[in-house]
Amino acid sequence: MVDFYTHYRPWETEDSVDITLMMRYDSLFTPAEKMEKYGDKNYYELFFSNKGGLVMPVIIEWTYEDGSREIERIPVEIWRKNEEKFRKVFVKDKQVISIVIDPYRETADIDESNNHWPVKEIPTRFQLFKQHKTQDKPNPMQKNKVIRP
Repeated sequence: MVDFYTHYRPWETEDSVDITLMMRYDSLFTPAEKMEKYGDKNYYELFFSNKGGLVMPVIIEWTYEDGSREIERIPVEIWRKNEEKFRKVFVKDKQVISIVIDPYRETADIDESNNHWPVKEIPTRFQLFKQHKTQDKPNPMQKNKVIRP
């Protein structure tokens, strides 16, 4: 018994294709409305990843152009949806010149080399050892300046 539905594949017909028109959210505003809503604000998007496996609160120190500082604490619940990574957009009235993650070393961070923006180069233990110079002390013979024939 062969009928219409034997070889009918609904996923290949034009009835199965659903066309949806998408409009960008910002295209709904006029330039004047955009300036009023977003005008003189500064936007910073930060990406965080969890390399150690232990979720902790995120502590951020913002340093502004005028020299003022602000500590912002994001509660641990930010990791609830994804324990591996998250990103967050921060809106600031002032321009930020530096960002430090966990400035007082309060969390269990396994890699502190990526906690600064702009990137701050931290010397390795070997580089610190090479920089450490000691002045040679004279031995007792050199102190007495004994010359033997």
